[in-house]
Amino acid sequence: MKVEEVENVIKLYEAILARPSMYFGNSEDYSAVIHFTAGFYSALVATNQSSPTYPNREEIYKMRGWEFTQFGAVNEMKEKGFSNEEIIKELTLIELKVWEAFRNNLKECAE
Repeated sequence: MKVEEVENVIKLYEAILARPSMYFGNSEDYSAVIHFTAGFYSALVATNQSSPTYPNREEIYKMRGWEFTQFGAVNEMKEKGFSNEEIIKELTLIELKVWEAFRNNLKECAE
């Protein structure tokens, strides 16, 4: 992906943060974020686009204080008492930060 394309993904996740119900409906079901993200990554794979790698994602999870597991951090968030709304926000923030880090890596490689 080009830096400009990644910028568009970042803008998308910023828009989702601002108005989650526009993307996930009025549901407070955090699985909507998980499905949205999985679908998004599936589309990237199907169109042969580059995207953040697992080490990139693991770094962001750790930076935000979460363990990176195959099940994500939802169970950990629930254990800490996060509401579904808070889980939606945190999952979206994680994705935003992952894409920001990916953009920064692309910029560094271009220099």
